[in-house]
Amino acid sequence: MFIDIGQWKIPIENSEEFRSLVLKFVNYQRDNREEWPYKNAHFYMMSSDDESVESWMYIDVFDSHEDFKEMDAVINRMLETDPDMKVIFDRMFALQVPDSWKTTQWSEVDELYIE
Repeated sequence: MFIDIGQWKIPIENSEEFRSLVLKFVNYQRDNREEWPYKNAHFYMMSSDDESVESWMYIDVFDSHEDFKEMDAVINRMLETDPDMKVIFDRMFALQVPDSWKTTQWSEVDELYIE
């Protein structure tokens, strides 16, 4: 298993617009699920003492690193073929706190798996 984690912050005044855009992006993925190489995706918000921002995170779970690498191609195809999704995607990033976007990737250590 391979996991991609993204974290970012949204100014609280952008919260409602951001959530609306993320829902459109998620619904696009749901409507075109066969194109997206992850097993599942989750979005989270973290509680914080800083009431001026929301801290967001996604976790995408893939069967393999190769499936993860396919994600860039899928996103690029979406951006090239769907002008509405390009506007949504670009706006989602524009609403973020500058320099808050971070990603990490994790590979499962198979022999340590517990079921």
